[in-house]
Amino acid sequence: MTKQQFTDFWAENYPDSQPINYLLGVHLKDYWLRIHSLPESKRYANTKEEMDIILSRQNTIIDDLIPQDSEIHVVINWIDSDHFLFRMFNLNDIGIFTDNEGETIFQSYSFETTWETNGLNPMLMEIADDQIRAFIIGKDCLISPYDGGMDIYFKDVNAKYFYKEKYKNWLSKRWDGM
Repeated sequence: MTKQQFTDFWAENYPDSQPINYLLGVHLKDYWLRIHSLPESKRYANTKEEMDIILSRQNTIIDDLIPQDSEIHVVINWIDSDHFLFRMFNLNDIGIFTDNEGETIFQSYSFETTWETNGLNPMLMEIADDQIRAFIIGKDCLISPYDGGMDIYFKDVNAKYFYKEKYKNWLSKRWDGM
C-alpha cells in the first residue's frame, strides 16, 4: 500500500483518528476489548515458557479473528531504521503522525503480508518486550499487541461481546477492562 493509498484507506475507515496503536481507543472505545497475554495480568515474560504463553495466546486470538492466508496490513509506529523487520518485510513509509497533544512524533511504516499462525512471532516478541509498537489491520478488526496483551477493535459491537465471553479467562479483573 502506498502512502496515499494508506492515507485514503485510513480516512475512509477510521476518520478523525490517527493510525497510532495506543490512540486507537480514543475513537473506537465502544468496540474495544483487551486481552492479557500472561496469567494474572503479568506484563512481561521472564522465561522462555512465559514468552511461549504470550505467543500462543496472541496467535490463538489472531487465528480466531483472521482466517489463514488472509491479507493483512501491519502498521508500525515505533521502530529504528536498522530494525530487522526492514529486512524481513517491504516496509513502506506511510507518513509522520503525532499524538493527541502533538508532542510525540511517529515516523510510521506499513507492510502487507498474509496471516499465517506464528508468521509474525519475531514482531510479536519485539512488541511484548516493548521494543517496537505496531498493529494489524484485518478485514473486520484492528489488533494492537502491546507489552502485556492485545487491544482489539471490532467493527461490530456484537463481535466484541462474543469474544469477550469466549476469552473471559484472559481478561483483566479490573472494572475498566485495563
